[in-house]
This record gives sequence, C-alpha cells and structure tokens, in this order.
Amino acid sequence: MHRGALRPGEVVLVLGAAGGVGSGACQLAAAYGARVIAAVSTDEKAELARSAGATRGRRCRRISRRGQDPHRRPRGRPR
Repeated sequence: MHRGALRPGEVVLVLGAAGGVGSGACQLAAAYGARVIAAVSTDEKAELARSAGATRGRRCRRISRRGQDPHRRPRGRPR
C-alpha cells in the first residue's frame, strides 16, 4: 500500500465490508498486518467480513444523506 502508507498494527475501517470491494479491502489490509474493523449492517455480513480477514465486525445503523434516521417517522405527515 504505497499511497496510503499502511503499516502493520494500524487500524483500517472498511465500510461495506461484506461486498466484493469491501471484502477485498479487508483481505489486503489484513495481509499488510493492519487491524481491520468491518462496518456492516447484519451479523451475517459481519461473519462474512471476518472470514475475509476483518479483526472485528461492527454493526452500523443506516443514516440517510440528510443525517436523519430513515426509519423515523416525520412529524405532522401521516403515512
């Protein structure tokens, strides 16, 4: 990893770690000796990321682009 200058023992956060590119990032970072934290949406995806080399999987809640929880009901507007 020349551009990022990744060194053994550093921590790498991989978003979407259960996908194709994310699992590849987990594998590369683990091969360089980094601690890999995988950000995923389910426990099954966390297990998949761990099998790709992530040190630990962290479940993250989805936040919309406006910074609001998409599952929260807006006030004043009936569904």
